[in-house]
Amino acid sequence: MIQDKESNLLYLADCLPKKNPIFFKAFEQLLQDNHTPFNLIPDTKDIWAVDYMPIQLEVNKFIRFIYNPDYLQS
Repeated sequence: MIQDKESNLLYLADCLPKKNPIFFKAFEQLLQDNHTPFNLIPDTKDIWAVDYMPIQLEVNKFIRFIYNPDYLQS
């Protein structure tokens, strides 16, 4: 696994811009100003992507976890 300072991509929940559009717009601009690339994880139900986000193992290799807690079940 690589260290955070060596990672080259940030993942965010795709519901973040929907649930917090003002924050997301400012955050997106900050990321762009600092040349920090990011992708949105599709079909998220919770903005706290840290619970299920991919972990970068190498420059182009990630591992994905499935986050499916009871409180998010319909």
